[in-house]
Amino acid sequence: MSQEILTRAIGCKLSWWDKIHAYFHSHLNVKARQLHTALRNTTRENCSISDFLLRIQALIDTLSSNGETVTT
Repeated sequence: MSQEILTRAIGCKLSWWDKIHAYFHSHLNVKARQLHTALRNTTRENCSISDFLLRIQALIDTLSSNGETVTT
């Protein structure tokens, strides 16, 4: 981004950056809720313990990469 455009974008109170931020923030929140629900509803269902734990770890890693915290 050029310096001129960056200066204009930073100076705008209601710029398209705000709309982009709001859009991705809302989608990130939805994805986080889906992952939290999947984590709560994860069951063993005919898989080995290691597969079960790997599935849980994958959900936790995805949540963590999005800045979410996971409590015990």
